[in-house]
Order: sequence, then C-alpha cells, then structure tokens
Amino acid sequence: MTVFFSALTMGVLGACLVWKSYASLRLQAQEAELTLAKSVAWQVNHGLARAFQAVEALSRRPELTDPQSPAMISELNLVTNDTELLDGLVVYDFKGRPVARSILSLTEKEFPPDSFIQENLARAREIRGAVLVRVYQTDSRNWGVGISAPIWEGSRLKGILVGLLYLPNHTIGDLKTAQIGKSGYVYL
Repeated sequence: MTVFFSALTMGVLGACLVWKSYASLRLQAQEAELTLAKSVAWQVNHGLARAFQAVEALSRRPELTDPQSPAMISELNLVTNDTELLDGLVVYDFKGRPVARSILSLTEKEFPPDSFIQENLARAREIRGAVLVRVYQTDSRNWGVGISAPIWEGSRLKGILVGLLYLPNHTIGDLKTAQIGKSGYVYL
C-alpha cells in the first residue's frame, strides 16, 4: 500500500511538473513570436516611412516638371535604386496619363488603378503637400501599394509622382500559411 501511494504521489508530481514545463515553454514560444512580429512590424514601418519621405522629397525637385528631361529619369532611377521598398516611380501629368517611369520591368498592369490617380489629382489641388497611400489589386491579381505626392511648378499642378511597392517582391509568401515551429503562425 505504501508503495502504491508513493508511486501515485510521484506520478501526480511528475505529471504536474511536465504540465508546468510545457506551459512555460509555450509562453516562451509566444513571447519569441511576439518579439519577431514586433521586429518585422518595425522594419516595415521604418521602410515605409523612408519610402514616404523619398516620394515626397522627390516630388519637390524641379527636374520633375519636365517629362522630356533626361534629368527626370535619372532622378527617378536614383531614388528607386536607393530606397529599399520602392520598386518603381511613375510620373503622371495633370490629366492622369503616365509620362515617365523609373523601372521599365514593371508593366502598367502593376500600376495603381485610374481611380487612385484621379483621386490623387483632385486631392492634390486641395492639399499642396499631401502624400496619399492606397493598397490596390493589380490587373495581374497581385497586391501593390501606391504612395503619391503632387508635383507643383509654382502655383500650377503639373501632375503627381507615384511610388510603387509591388508586394510580391517584399513578402515571405502567404502569411496565413507561414509558420514558426509547429504551431506558431506569423501575425502582425
């Protein structure tokens, strides 16, 4: 009888220790996932802030008022290559037609919809320094982000500059299926 109670006590204590250890490990895994998510969120936020600043600063450059200028294309290429998240820059005239772009590999299928461009042109007339952002689905069924800023020549609106972030170039895949370990799903 003593042996039975002794084995029962040891079994209960062992099971309790295993359960507590599992709960502790699960908590540590959740904390590690949260730290990873915060790190990724900070990197995305920092990268987007730099992209916003680049688009807004470039829209103020005098080279952007002349769509035929080789200096305009040079500026567009320089900013696209030096800004981490920007995949391309497109200059639209005041009627919403694309007149210049930096990266020719991105086709017009990856450009924002006309409604985004028209909305930005209308808002640009109201707010001089606006930087507007829109997530959109491309014609090729991928997702992109458009960051735009108005281009002014004195008091005359010349057009808008749109920075393109083509999301398939920046994701780790489908976040619904991305896993850390056996049960930890990525989330932001």
